[in-house]
Amino acid sequence: MYGGWLFTGRHVVQSHFSSTQNQALITIHSAKEVEMNDPLARKGIVCVWNVNEPSQPQSLLACESQPTCGCLSPNKVSMAFAGMRDGSLVCWDLREANSMHRPVKVKDIEVTPRYPSYNTAGVLHYDNHQSSLVAVVTVTSGDGASTGVVLVHFHDRSEGLSFQLATLEENSVIFLWVVGEMSHPDLSGSESDLGLTPGSRIKLIKSSSVVLTSPLRLRTVVKSFDLNLLPSNNSHFYVATDTGCVMHGVRYGGKAPPKAYRTEMEEVIEVTSIDFSPFSEPVFLAGYRDGSLRLFHVDCDQPLVTWTHSTEGRSVQLVKWCRSRPAVFFVLDDQSSFHIWDLRMDDSCPIHSESIAQTRSAGRFSMSGCVFWFVLCRVTSLCLSNDFNATGLGMSGHKPQMVGRTIFVQSFVELIDCFRPCH
Repeated sequence: MYGGWLFTGRHVVQSHFSSTQNQALITIHSAKEVEMNDPLARKGIVCVWNVNEPSQPQSLLACESQPTCGCLSPNKVSMAFAGMRDGSLVCWDLREANSMHRPVKVKDIEVTPRYPSYNTAGVLHYDNHQSSLVAVVTVTSGDGASTGVVLVHFHDRSEGLSFQLATLEENSVIFLWVVGEMSHPDLSGSESDLGLTPGSRIKLIKSSSVVLTSPLRLRTVVKSFDLNLLPSNNSHFYVATDTGCVMHGVRYGGKAPPKAYRTEMEEVIEVTSIDFSPFSEPVFLAGYRDGSLRLFHVDCDQPLVTWTHSTEGRSVQLVKWCRSRPAVFFVLDDQSSFHIWDLRMDDSCPIHSESIAQTRSAGRFSMSGCVFWFVLCRVTSLCLSNDFNATGLGMSGHKPQMVGRTIFVQSFVELIDCFRPCH
């Protein structure tokens, strides 16, 4: 079993549930200070978890660069992906035998970190991103099935395409990648593809790219923070930017009005987070640096509703739509205050707010009948699993879950009661 040494000095910078297997979770961890006798201290760390057995990760994934974002493969959790600070994209094939990876000893504990099956840092410079990656998402059709099922030949050793990925870098360039699987991996590696690990059967091939341009006349450089694909049509992408707009485009070119979703204000306010409704309505929420929230319909460039004082002026770190109730969403601000909205009960302000950083610096509280002891300075990540009964996504018979950093909530529809401290 892994000890506390694995996560000491590291925090979760991003986390995502599998879209189809509710119990599968990927966490992206920050760098840590170098320690003596710790061969993993200089490595980037990504973990794949079964939240039903949270005592240790199912897979410990390591890489040479610092990971910034990631996701799991659609359908079955057989691969994990992570975007890097240096602009590269890596893939781990979770089906590989442990014998392909070398065990290491840390503090008298033997662990077997898995290293990437494919790393785009080994490909040509112009086929890579030139700035840090901020989002990696799988491309699926509106019904959740994988898209892009066409054959891609790797020197006549191909089984075909599994699915596609979209990656967004900080400098507002989107790449589309084909994830392919070879039928006959070469244990000696490849002389022509330096990104392919010897013995690996997975390849990443860049298929296209989109460069975002500023909708503002006097602005040339655009910085991006978040990427979402339209749930009903993954050809449409939406990007949160520092121009004060959510930018909209189509993967394969062509016009896609409106090109940008703007605020009603002249002042430029960075858009920090966006999230689409998981239900049938074509609407999305946008969170802003000044703490405001806006609800947009995809056909209109002006917000349907604006909430200017949702966080008392604190920057929105994440906004997440509830996967069980269409009128409920959650907001996390940069001071670790957690805000619960239910538009049916009150459409003007959150129905409950909890300052986790202040009230949960150390102590005990109850969630869904379980008691947790923990020390927590701030919340750095928040993600939700799908609710099959409400949206038809995910796995039937599994309760929806929420993860805030490393705290698991078994039923987030009871979230208000979950955050009441024990006495």
